Amino acid sequence: MTAIKSPEQSCTVANASNATAQLSLKQLAWRALSDSCTVANPTDATAQHDRVAAVARVASVARVAAVADRPTHDLRLALLALADRHGFDTAPIHRLHNLDVAACARLDDSQLLTYLELLDDSATRWAGKKPVGHDAVIHCHHCGPVWVHPSVAAVLPVVDGWPRALGCPWCAIRKAGAYIPHPSVQCMGCRRYTSDPVNPAAGMGQCASGKGMHYPMQQHPCEAFKPLPGG
Repeated sequence: MTAIKSPEQSCTVANASNATAQLSLKQLAWRALSDSCTVANPTDATAQHDRVAAVARVASVARVAAVADRPTHDLRLALLALADRHGFDTAPIHRLHNLDVAACARLDDSQLLTYLELLDDSATRWAGKKPVGHDAVIHCHHCGPVWVHPSVAAVLPVVDGWPRALGCPWCAIRKAGAYIPHPSVQCMGCRRYTSDPVNPAAGMGQCASGKGMHYPMQQHPCEAFKPLPGG
């Protein structure tokens, strides 16, 4: 004989089944969470260990770099002291790359002094001025008449009365569009100058390079000057 359940009993059984199902889901969720935490802990520990190791490696590399840079640092200080003793501007030394400083490691004081002179000459040219002692004039193929050291002019071939060079220390400055203090020349010695037809010796002539009108013996700076054949 089958027992007939009352509505109240049916509700009680249904509620109990739902409660059991909910409890099982909660248990499964907690178990899954516990398992994930158990798996994640070693990973976190490993990640933390890796981070600590990475920091240690960075610190080690930094210490090695500091030790490796020390000779360069000392050499830069030596250059600064040498420049100060001889009255050179120290700004170019501060701007030197570490590799440029390291290249000076095997130079003695006299060679370092020559290097400082070259740095000072270069800085002076970039400032638009003639370096001290650069009193010789040559003709650069690209820059025209320029100032150089007499030792440079002495070894250049002389063509049409001018020491000639295919390039000069001012070329980089010209390419950068900076100012070059050209030495003064006379139009009467330039192949681009057309003399006055009425008074060739003293009248104002024309410049084929568009530099205006000048007297033939007038002294003025001109980068377009081209010496006459034969000087």
